[in-house]
Amino acid sequence: MTKERGRRSLPEELREISDKVERLTRIYREDMLMAVLTDGKKWTIAEIQTRLRRAGLPSMSNKEMRKRLKTLVEEKRLVSVPTQQQGCPEAYGLPQQR
Repeated sequence: MTKERGRRSLPEELREISDKVERLTRIYREDMLMAVLTDGKKWTIAEIQTRLRRAGLPSMSNKEMRKRLKTLVEEKRLVSVPTQQQGCPEAYGLPQQR
């Protein structure tokens, strides 16, 4: 590590550590999101965000959440996407039946 450190600057090392933390946080948030969504209940985006915060994760904006949920549907990991009904976005977290 000390040899390596001589080759890289402190800002480079900090950036690398920050990138790793961000990547691991993203992976953990994804796992928690799937755990919340696949428990068979119907959740609003606010409820999903609350559960993620309780798990100690930084929250996502509604826009980020909808984008991620759409991606999960495209990957066939979820059945449906949140919809906007009278200002209440809902996520139906049911795993894809095969």
